[in-house]
Amino acid sequence: MADPSSPASPMAVTTALSFEDEAVAASFDSLIEAELARGRLEAEGIAARVADGNIAGIGLALGGVRLMVAGSDLGAARALLFAPSALVEPDAEGDPGSPTRGR
Repeated sequence: MADPSSPASPMAVTTALSFEDEAVAASFDSLIEAELARGRLEAEGIAARVADGNIAGIGLALGGVRLMVAGSDLGAARALLFAPSALVEPDAEGDPGSPTRGR
């Protein structure tokens, strides 16, 4: 049996983020969306974890699947997650248009 104090153990009590310092960066309808966003943040050097992934089937009734980051990274995380997509060109009024294809 694995030692629960080992960081490699699924029962490990240590995490990259401390629960006291965490903030919700975003909520998602599905676990897949949350995991994609987590990967985006981690690619930019922002530690993140998915919370409530086991309730994704219940949906928004319980707040959805939450993406958690350190409170000190909250602004940067939200800026990355909510930035306009590079694949979408805004129209003349600044509203997102359709995705660019082959340009």
